[in-house]
Amino acid sequence: MRPHRTTNAAVLALALTLIAGCAQPEREPPPAAPAEATHEGPSEAEQAPAAETSRAVTAVVPEVTVHDSPEGAVAHTFDQITPSGAPLTFMVLAEEDGWFEVQLPVRPNGSSGWVSPEEVTVHEVPYRLEVSTADNRMALYRNGLLMSTFAVATGTGDTPTPVGTYYLTELIAPTNPGYGPFAYGVSAFS
Repeated sequence: MRPHRTTNAAVLALALTLIAGCAQPEREPPPAAPAEATHEGPSEAEQAPAAETSRAVTAVVPEVTVHDSPEGAVAHTFDQITPSGAPLTFMVLAEEDGWFEVQLPVRPNGSSGWVSPEEVTVHEVPYRLEVSTADNRMALYRNGLLMSTFAVATGTGDTPTPVGTYYLTELIAPTNPGYGPFAYGVSAFS
């Protein structure tokens, strides 16, 4: 088994919008040559319509307690390190009285809960990804500007890629060369 590749936890929690074949984003990224990334600088016309940055929180205690509301009942607990060895990271949805509402990597997809500021550290995340399952393309945005597009593999058949807005939970060096040089864990489930 190949070792887990350590990365900056804040980058892992970048927003990921998975777009179904029948849905179109507000602005399509420019087409790129198949199976290779484009690395040209963005033009002013290539600005993304969504927020320019997002926030993430990373666990700083051995076990993070997630509540159903700020200071509410305990809904979940998570270990500081995930089973793959990645740091526990959540995408921030809102903040109230110093508590963070975060998206959770549990079923049903899109579940959220509240974490105490004493258990996490906050990161600004300038990156966002948009994935088209129809085109098997991923667009990388930084501070709202399109930086590059890449060919990606998406789910099929019994394991379809779930559509919606989620976040990346881990970066893995896969053991199967069919996945390419890296695979990302996502907070959603197929």
